[in-house]
Amino acid sequence: MKQDLILTILYDLSLTITGKTDVDSLVTDFLSRLVYHTGFAFSVLACHDETTPGSYNLRGVFGNRQLSAQIGQPLEWPADLLQGPAELRSAEQHSADLFTDAQRYPVVLRLPVEPVGAILLFARTLPDNGIPYQRIFTPVLTSFARAYQAYRANEIMFSQLHAEVTERRNAQAALETAKEEAERANQAKSLFLSNMSHELRTPMNAIMGFSQLLEMELQEPHLDYVQEISKASHHLLSLIDELLDLSRIEAGTIKLSLGNSNISGVMKECLSLLQPIADRHEIGLLTSCNRNLAVRADALRLKQVLLNLISNAIKYNHRGGQVSIQCRPSASGRIRISVIDNGPGIPTEQLSELFKPFSRLGQEVRGIEGTGIGLVICQKLIHMMHGDIGCDSQPGQGSVFWLELPATGPSAAPLDDPASEIVSAPPLPAAAHPHRLLYIEDLPTNISLMRGMLASRKDLQLVEAPSGKLGLEYAQSAPPDLILLDLHLPDIDGFKVLAQLRSLCATTHIPVIAVTADTQQETRDRAVTEGFDGFLSKPLRLDHLQQLIDQLLGRYNRQTHPFS
Repeated sequence: MKQDLILTILYDLSLTITGKTDVDSLVTDFLSRLVYHTGFAFSVLACHDETTPGSYNLRGVFGNRQLSAQIGQPLEWPADLLQGPAELRSAEQHSADLFTDAQRYPVVLRLPVEPVGAILLFARTLPDNGIPYQRIFTPVLTSFARAYQAYRANEIMFSQLHAEVTERRNAQAALETAKEEAERANQAKSLFLSNMSHELRTPMNAIMGFSQLLEMELQEPHLDYVQEISKASHHLLSLIDELLDLSRIEAGTIKLSLGNSNISGVMKECLSLLQPIADRHEIGLLTSCNRNLAVRADALRLKQVLLNLISNAIKYNHRGGQVSIQCRPSASGRIRISVIDNGPGIPTEQLSELFKPFSRLGQEVRGIEGTGIGLVICQKLIHMMHGDIGCDSQPGQGSVFWLELPATGPSAAPLDDPASEIVSAPPLPAAAHPHRLLYIEDLPTNISLMRGMLASRKDLQLVEAPSGKLGLEYAQSAPPDLILLDLHLPDIDGFKVLAQLRSLCATTHIPVIAVTADTQQETRDRAVTEGFDGFLSKPLRLDHLQQLIDQLLGRYNRQTHPFS
């Protein structure tokens, strides 16, 4: 070859390499320019197959339609044809199965392109311009190989990147779908638990309510029978409440309201409820707690935990025993509350079973009521409040159940919550005319029970409305002194009934008590927020019902008749 022709070929091929940004057009244009300058019939870039050793893929076949259809398809090339230095071979020196019509192209020039593979040039006869020597094409082929490898690496990298991005997008989409499904499942669980609580507590309201009325009427021995029914009902209600609580915790549907909780105030509420039980068991209750100590906790759930621990210390103690509750700052900067009893204690080997569901450590044979899940709930609630709980015990000497919660600054005792606490009010003076109470309730059994619970109150006149719509009509036509409103009505939601009562001039000032079998904390909080004056949960307790009625009627009288 003439030197100026060689330079022209190299220059043209170099321009082709540097001017392309797409791998397929690079290969095709490079091969087409190479065929044009050398005079061969067509050319093929045979690349090592990355997945099948010993096989090669056709890239950028130029000049032969039949081979062009095989671009990207693997082909078994003879190994000796793709190895060694550049050289010219005849068709007899390679396999006749190289490709279709191989015999039509007896001249094959192999040019190595390391580390990609090789370029094969095919011709029927040797071109007139002679055979390019390896040293002529080595620099440009080396450059082509590097460029091609870079393009291939980028192609693979972008392919992998695209796959990773697609995979991440799919994973993100799957995560979003799973999250939505989990949220729907949680909502379904919340709805199920709410409905289950309502459906279970509604019949319990009739059982326990009528049992209370029968206890007031019957004599021995029938009174004993009714008291056993009442006792079993309370135990069943406790089991229902604890099972639903545990289910809510496991489902993640219990929401805590963490705040600055005064321990002394919570303790005072607990002791006022438990003192009668301690008196029946002849158990002394002692407390030692700085009134300014406060912890970061949900006050209602902390009260639930302390009630459980103290009541257990009373139940499992011996008559004449003692229970002491102590509150002290701990070395870790938290507040430790200890419930100490001098009962029989717990064997060391049984301590690990304390916080397992339905484990009562053999106490069921003593005839002491319990469900075996109270401590499990306590542990989960304390952990949700970022605290710890545990037990230390010596057989024959007693037990210490303790809990630790994060300390906060000094706090005053909490104010009474009108929607959850009942404050005793002095009995109302005899009225010249009975106070009218409107009870909006759709279930005949509940209406009958309310009649029975208020039958002895000559100062009260009960009016019933079996639907929200009728209740609103009664309240407007003859405004009552107090309204008892069921939250689950068939026609209008109890909260909507309250909103309409508050929007009407004739009824806006009337105190309204929410009466419901839905005891979820969210429902209580909503009742306070939306303006209910009181909250009664089913099953109804006669003393709670009458005390709350007296409290609200007394307030109503003072507001509307200041000189009475």
